[in-house]
Amino acid sequence: MEKEVYGSNFFPGLNALQGDVFENSLSGSFVKKQLEFMLIKPTAPRQGGFKLKEFTPS
Repeated sequence: MEKEVYGSNFFPGLNALQGDVFENSLSGSFVKKQLEFMLIKPTAPRQGGFKLKEFTPS
């Protein structure tokens, strides 16, 4: 959405921040190796995507 509004991405997304923390930082790599049992397990991506529901006021 940021790209459509401003023409480029000024700020990194959440997935880019997570990758930097776990792959490039000293504390992130330690946590990933030594404390992996405490982290939430990733889920497999969904097949078929998402469907938007039509808004109907009550």
